[in-house]
Amino acid sequence: MKARNARPAILALAASSGGLRGRSLDEWASDAFTSYLRDPLRARAAPSTIAAAGKGAFAARDVEAGELVTLFPGIHYPAPPAAGAGDTLSHSYALGTALACKRDLAYALMLADGAIIDATPACLAECCILRRRMPRTNALGHLASQPPAGTPPNLLVLDLREFARAPPIEPGLLAHAPTVPSAYSHLTSSGEAVALDAADPRRAPRLVGLLAAAPLREGDELFFEIW
Repeated sequence: MKARNARPAILALAASSGGLRGRSLDEWASDAFTSYLRDPLRARAAPSTIAAAGKGAFAARDVEAGELVTLFPGIHYPAPPAAGAGDTLSHSYALGTALACKRDLAYALMLADGAIIDATPACLAECCILRRRMPRTNALGHLASQPPAGTPPNLLVLDLREFARAPPIEPGLLAHAPTVPSAYSHLTSSGEAVALDAADPRRAPRLVGLLAAAPLREGDELFFEIW
């Protein structure tokens, strides 16, 4: 999966939905995550309506355009120092991990800066930090699917790190972020605090969410452009 640069579409969505209201786009993005972390039960998992797709993600309630629907969980691999047009999944994966699980590229999301969030189910299950955090945040973004032909996507990828001037998320809420830096993915429960250091990019959890691009009704399947 590779996330497109959604900032122009997000700006248009925030403006058209009245979400800015005197706030900067960076402030709006931070508020969207804060609101979600306080009230995360907006999606549910169920068999996808797409044949042979396995599990999918669905709206658990009505969701307004511009609301976060769920978060994308996983192990965060930072972009290589010279990330650019030639960057590939393999470059970021070459940074390594302490996990021995077999990766599944179908669950790997490449962000606009070349970083990777790996949500391979076996890796999520092996990481004790993610096993605790994911249920707290109802993070189901890795189950959202590519829309079938003729169906428009109803989600946009919102990566908080693209909004450099966004106010910081409250530490108590950030503690539930469903991502963990790859260097700390092997930690036992006693090391969870080490993996939560917003002042150190190597340890800061990366918040990536899926934003409703249009109003959703309870039961709508969630789609975003993956490829």
